[in-house]
Formats: sequence, C-alpha cells, structure tokens
Amino acid sequence: PDFNTFYQNFIIRNTTTITTDAAWTVSGTSSKIILGDASQAAIILTITSGFAIPSTVTVDITASSSGNNEIVFGNATLPTLGTINASANLTYANGATTAFAVTSKPCNTLKITNNTAVTAGSSPTCKFLIVDLGSSITGTSSDVVTLSTGGNAIVNGSFTGARSAGLFTKDAGGSPSRGSIFSADLAASITLGSASTIIFNRTSAQPILATTYGNLTIGGATTPILTPATLTGATTVSGTLSILGSSIISTGATVGFPLTVNSAFTLSENSSITLGSGSHNVSFAASQAASWTAGKTLTITGWTGSAGTSGTAGKIFFGVDNTSLTAQQLSQIVFNISSVNYTATLLSTGEVVPTLTVLPVSLTTFTGKKQNTGIQLNWSTASESNNQRFDILRAGTDKNFQKIGEVNGNVNASTTNYYSFMDKNPLGGVNYYTLKQIDFDGKYQEYGPIAVTSDLNNHSLEIYANSNQSELTLFLSSTTANPVEINVYDLSGRSMLKQTVSLQSGFNKLALEASKLSKGVFILKITSDEGTLVKKFTY
Repeated sequence: PDFNTFYQNFIIRNTTTITTDAAWTVSGTSSKIILGDASQAAIILTITSGFAIPSTVTVDITASSSGNNEIVFGNATLPTLGTINASANLTYANGATTAFAVTSKPCNTLKITNNTAVTAGSSPTCKFLIVDLGSSITGTSSDVVTLSTGGNAIVNGSFTGARSAGLFTKDAGGSPSRGSIFSADLAASITLGSASTIIFNRTSAQPILATTYGNLTIGGATTPILTPATLTGATTVSGTLSILGSSIISTGATVGFPLTVNSAFTLSENSSITLGSGSHNVSFAASQAASWTAGKTLTITGWTGSAGTSGTAGKIFFGVDNTSLTAQQLSQIVFNISSVNYTATLLSTGEVVPTLTVLPVSLTTFTGKKQNTGIQLNWSTASESNNQRFDILRAGTDKNFQKIGEVNGNVNASTTNYYSFMDKNPLGGVNYYTLKQIDFDGKYQEYGPIAVTSDLNNHSLEIYANSNQSELTLFLSSTTANPVEINVYDLSGRSMLKQTVSLQSGFNKLALEASKLSKGVFILKITSDEGTLVKKFTY
C-alpha cells in the first residue's frame, strides 16, 4: 500500500524475501520504509525493474544483529537512502547501460551485477566490493572506494579509476587520494577475476599498484586487461601474491613491472608468468619457497636467452643464491619455448632458467568443479611423449587415494589436448583428486591433488512427509553455512511450495508448512551456490 500520511513507518521485519510487484510510494512527510529488525532474520528487498520505489521515498536499514539486510536495486530509479547500518548489503542490478551513481553510505557489501554500469559516487565505503562479469564501476579523480578492515575487492567485470598514484593503494600511513581503491588495513586484498578489465585513466606514467601494496590475487583463464599501455613503475607486493587458475602475470609495462615480492608467494593451481620485452624482472624473496603447493605447475613464457645461462631480457629470481628452492619446488617450474615445455634449473645467483630437457608430458591445467550430476574434472596437456593413460585417484579427508577411473592418453603429441572425467558419486564434503600419468614403459608422474567440495548430495537428505499434520520435515547435512532455496513441484512441473532458508554447517532439521499439498508424488529441489539437489517423495 502507498503511505500518504505524515510520520508513518512501514517496517519489513518478518518475511526474508520481499519483491516489489507495483510502484510503491510513501509520500507523507517524515514517513519512510525501514528494512529489517534486530530480533528477526535478515531481509532482502528487491526493487524490480518494472516497479520502482521513487527517489522521494526514504529507506532506512537500521538493524545490525539480525545479519546482513540487503537492498537489490533492480530499477533505474533509486529511493533515497537514509540511515544505513554498516552490516547492510547494497546490490546494484538494474542492467542499465547508462551509469548511475552509487551511494556513499557505508555498507558491508557493495555489489554491482546483472550487466549494470555505475559510477563511484562520492567515495563509498564498504568491506567487500564485488563487480561481477559484464558489470562496471567508473570513478573520477575525486572518487575513491574505501575498503574497511578485513575487506576485499573482487573485480570480475570492469573497474575504471583515475587517482594520482595508482589504481589500488593500501598502507598504514597513506591517504585515499593515492588510489581509486583504498584501504588502510594491510590485511585487505584485491582479487582480479578471469575477465576483469582494469582501466587507469592517468595520462602520466603511474604504477597500477602502490609500492606498499599488500595481498594481490590474479585469477582465471586470462590475464586482466590493464590500459593504457604506458603504465610503468616498480611494484612491491608486501603481502601474499596468489596466481590462480591459468592466469598470467605479464611483466610488460602494462602492469607496472618490475615486480618484487617480499612476503609469501602462493603457487595456486597451474599458473603462468609471461616476460615482456625489456628488463622487466620478477623477484621473490628467498623465504617464499616454503609457501608453494605441491603438485602445481608454474609455466614461464616469453623467456629469451641460451638454455642454462642468464636470460637476456626478463628474468625470474628466487632469493639470491641456488639454495632458495628445493628439488621438488624446482620441478614445478616449466619454461614454454616455441610451444615446447622444458624443465628448469637454478643458477648460483638465484635466477631460474630453462634446461634442454623436454618434459615427457606437460600438464598445463588440472581443475575440478561440482555439477548437478557429480564432480567434473578437466585437464589439458601442451605436449605428450609415450603417454599411455591417466589414472584418476580420489580421497576424502583421510587422504587415502583410490583409483576411480582412467582416461587414455594421446601417446605422442606436440599440440594442446583436453581431457575430462566425471565423478558421478563424489564423497560428501571435500573430495581430493590426483592424476597419475603412466607411460607405456611403466614410468609415471602424479599431478595434484586438487580439492573440490561437494556440499549437497542425495545421501545427506532425508524427507519425512506427514500429511496428517500438513508438514514436511527435512534432515540435511551441509559442510558450510549457506542459504538455499527449497522448491516442491508436482509431477507436471507446477510449483507447489517455495521457501528460502539458511543452512548451518553440519546437521540441519527443517520443518516446512505443507498445507497446500494434496496427497500424491512430488519433486523436492534444493538449490544453493554449491549446486542443486533433487529428490522424489510421496506425501
């Protein structure tokens, strides 16, 4: 209903998901909409694209102890935000191609999604900044997104900034004016996703990262695009540098190299460093060898020089002498030269260079992802020699690996080959997978392990239907705390019941009111970020 009387509050407090299905006006002087109540579960209010809450209406989010109350702006018309609790989430999701300004109100999560374009507004403050694929946030020389303590910026879409000394700044004594994303908290981090586009609109040569930068994660299948190409300047990552997936660190001028890492270097998944033209070196402190993950591979491309000697352009250094890497860690480094992979050796100076030893099988990727029908494993090779097959081994938390399948190899190959295997009956919880590559002469290499979590599976769900009491009781175990959507359909596909609940880590008992169900056979579907679970039951 519209509220036209003075001093009235419309409080949404006892239904966790609210969606506008009509234009909603609260026009009385000092009247407002209040989202959430500290004594109730958190509320998500979605303002749909067709039914706005006008800009003349004030919305408050005052509650904090009930969790992260959230407003989803699905309409280009935005209400006026009044008091906003720092635990609130603000999601901009109207799909607008013309950018509109986000609020400067402090919040917990500032998320831009659904191909939505926004401008930074007047320097918003949040703990988590999330820019999804296809969406963008654009700032000017006066705009700064400030991350609060423990915060993280995750950019999978596009971020454009124009501050005086870099796109990202983070140090204990700096000021927001030094970067378009700022945090005085040294534990905060920046994650650049697989399709992120980072644009730094400065005409003068400035580094992307401040010299006091802390943690940096680069993830995904390709390197983030950093423009313009004139960006220069040395960069030091004082925290953890994590290279995820098959991502690439390019040491050309576009990313502000040379790079020095003085703290933990995490080799995560199968990663690449590409050396650009000129002397753009990458150096890691000697102490970083211990933080590598066994079974992963670091591929270095773009290296020039003679095998076994110092490179003639970009160089890779681990420490200052040949004691900085163990034999196992050195075996995880591969040099890719003219599409052929070579083993690595360590010079007395701490520089890693290629040898002329060709790897029999060069594994470039090994990943796993949970699907509705199980866990999908994918891997690829850049070259193969005498490769008979791959054995797939799986283990639970006991790390007792057992063979669950095999895939034939391509014997000899000099081009990229892709492989996959579906584990149709994964274990509940964390599944660990190892690839065992076996030659025709019996020699073998092992790759991995990788870990994939199977939070929901049919073995963890039991349904008790009591038609006399008009109630469904679900017993469900989950390895993490997460929200799920529960739907019940009849056999014709008609929706009979829909409810969103929050699972706790461990065992959950859920009671659902089922008075709308008649006696018969139904399909229960549970959906979460971790996947979908479907089970038939009789009521």
